[in-house]
Amino acid sequence: MIHLRTLGSLDLRAEDGRELRSVLAQPKRFALLAYLAAASPASFHRRDSLLALFWPESSEDAARAALRTALSVLRRSLGEEVVIGRGSEEIGINSERLWCDVPAFEQALAAGTLEQGLELYRGDLLTGFYVEDAPAFERWLEERRAELRQKAAEAAWRLAERAEEKGNPAAVQWAQQGVVLAPDDEAALRRLLALLDRGGDRAGALRAYEEFAQRLREQYEAEPSPETVALIQSIRVRERVQQQHLPCTPVEPVKEPAAEPIATAPHALRMPDGEAAEPLVPPKHAVPHEPKTRPSPPFAGNGRRTMRPGRVLTVAAAVLLGVLGTLYVTTSPSDARQGIASPGTSGSDSAAVSLSSIVVLPFVDMSAEGDQEYFGDGIAEELINVLTRVEGLQVVARTSSFAFKGSSTDVREIGRRLGVRTVLEGSVRKSANRVRITAQLISAENGYHLWSETYEREVSDIFAIQDEISKAIANALTGSFLGTGQLRGAKHVTENLAAYDHYLRGLHFLNQGSVEALQKAAGYFEQAIAADSGYALAYAGLSDAYIQFPTLGVMPATEAHARARTAARRALEMDGTLAEAHAALARVQLEGDWDFRGAGRSYQRAIELNPHFATRFRYPFYLVTVGQLDEAIEVMQQTVALDPISVTARSRLGLILYFDGKYDQAVEQLRRALELAPADPFAHWYLGLIYIQQRRFDEGIEALQTAVTLSGGSPLVRATLGCAYARAGRRQEALRIRDELLSRESQLYLRPQGMVFLLSDLGERDEAFRWLEATIADRSLLPFVLASEPLLDPLRSDPRFARLLTKAGL
Repeated sequence: MIHLRTLGSLDLRAEDGRELRSVLAQPKRFALLAYLAAASPASFHRRDSLLALFWPESSEDAARAALRTALSVLRRSLGEEVVIGRGSEEIGINSERLWCDVPAFEQALAAGTLEQGLELYRGDLLTGFYVEDAPAFERWLEERRAELRQKAAEAAWRLAERAEEKGNPAAVQWAQQGVVLAPDDEAALRRLLALLDRGGDRAGALRAYEEFAQRLREQYEAEPSPETVALIQSIRVRERVQQQHLPCTPVEPVKEPAAEPIATAPHALRMPDGEAAEPLVPPKHAVPHEPKTRPSPPFAGNGRRTMRPGRVLTVAAAVLLGVLGTLYVTTSPSDARQGIASPGTSGSDSAAVSLSSIVVLPFVDMSAEGDQEYFGDGIAEELINVLTRVEGLQVVARTSSFAFKGSSTDVREIGRRLGVRTVLEGSVRKSANRVRITAQLISAENGYHLWSETYEREVSDIFAIQDEISKAIANALTGSFLGTGQLRGAKHVTENLAAYDHYLRGLHFLNQGSVEALQKAAGYFEQAIAADSGYALAYAGLSDAYIQFPTLGVMPATEAHARARTAARRALEMDGTLAEAHAALARVQLEGDWDFRGAGRSYQRAIELNPHFATRFRYPFYLVTVGQLDEAIEVMQQTVALDPISVTARSRLGLILYFDGKYDQAVEQLRRALELAPADPFAHWYLGLIYIQQRRFDEGIEALQTAVTLSGGSPLVRATLGCAYARAGRRQEALRIRDELLSRESQLYLRPQGMVFLLSDLGERDEAFRWLEATIADRSLLPFVLASEPLLDPLRSDPRFARLLTKAGL
């Protein structure tokens, strides 16, 4: 049976679980399928009504031809028995061949299985979805969204009432869901306040009221109704009495009339407001939730609240405002059932700590052409960078978060694997000069949606992201949010849209690691600089690309270091407060200049500007170079904690433990890295190096042979395999590798240090020192290798080695 999910996440899968991306990528045809499956009542639909919904501007002949084509494509993609006809003029869905969450949701509510129904309600209908030139369909969609959301809110309140009757603390959380689903329903808020009061959580009631009142003032220039003010005043009195340890009587249940259906605002412009929304059900990680515009709420039963002019925030600002507020104040019904304290209770501190962790997943490219992957990655990476600046918030690093790219892994599993309580995911849809960005925050504990919003903007508005984020965070992070955390101001350093686009593309390729990707990254950074010669971040990115060229054999070390140095210094000239620029220069000073004091100062400045840079940009290897191995291990352990499924992080921790002689601990980390990525050449290589030191030669040779194959025959890795042969007494095989490498001497700028290792193990000490001196002279030897590599131990007792260390400044 075909499975179609349209509530919150958009997902269409064949019987074998395969995602039917071809249908999802065709907006009008997917909209037709969704309409046939989700319309109420479920029935057949006349062709002429479908023409009016989807092709209103076309002639009848052209519209009918388009409908025939759409139906033909759907049948070809889904099977002939899914979209069926009745007579020649009616079209419908065969419910025995296609399951859809909307009718399943409504059937569950009708049957009284409310929790099952809310598990299906992952968010608004067809979120993140828009069809051009179909206004009638958009009107239907808005009305149907409101109808389904109202049903979900009513179900949440019925569950709250049932739970309270049974004395179940989950009543408060169900009521909170009801309020979130109808955030402007003041009668629902009063019901929540009364429920909190009866449960003794008057502090929670006061907090909920203050947040509601503040939002009304900021967004609608309005105040709560007299009924709500009177209720909260009575709760305040009881709270003061309670604090004085005097008996008090809670307020009686408030009888409220049935809530009116939520009014909907025009669809064209999404107005972010930072409210929490959709604490709902466990979604699969697919296309994220995209709610509609803030509705105009009732005011005191008669008037209307109107959004104040000028309240339009840019995308990431509102995203982070909603995220940061929701991280603290939202707890799900299952939390209550499991005894997890909600904010405002005696366990609020522990709840705040446990909720203060997040992973930002790559934003899904929903553009029709499918060519905006780099843009979605860039948005996610910028959000990661900004969130890491919030004190008290643990943010999973990029490598681990991007490991789930394109995955349908359940968010609860993501949370378990990464050790976080919240997941931020989203989507981007870019067309011409417009961009639509959807973001949703989900509890990894139970999969409930905590907050979501959609924003449609001009692409040029992206440049206001950093400024608006800073303002939003400053407003949001009071003592009620994440302790006393504060956001350190972030900067964007270009106003040129083309430059920004090239920069995001460069960043996309920089993180891929291959020779081809690294060359593309440098090219895009250079294009960004050509578009804006003052773009400091692009210069820093270019430096980061060049400094890696020698490792991959793209160019000789001296040339690569010179280019990286120039780019890093240019970045600092453009912006001396950019942490990325100081970190880029630090790496050049460390690996290219061997200016260890200068590298230390530059790293220190980068960390002052952004403390999370301590776990990035090879800072731990600077610590290894200057002999601070314990500190290096501690920093890498922090890196692994923030990046728990990063193969690179675990491999580097294993390498530094190897440098420190902690071989068993190093093996443990490397084996865990290989569990994550069995084909990672570095983990196999480092493991082989350790086995050599432990004299486990057979295992070491096997690991190094695997590393040679996986690395594409890297000369450096082959040289260490030769070391294993030499130490295992297989001298002829070691000599054969030596001779092969010497015949390729012109290529050995890749890392000629390998010849130093091999010649030393073959007993050719004088020749080993000749190579060692050459690698130090041209800086093709990494300094932390000279300082700590155990393969160099046979040379360390030679007086020449001590002289070289002194000359190198070590």
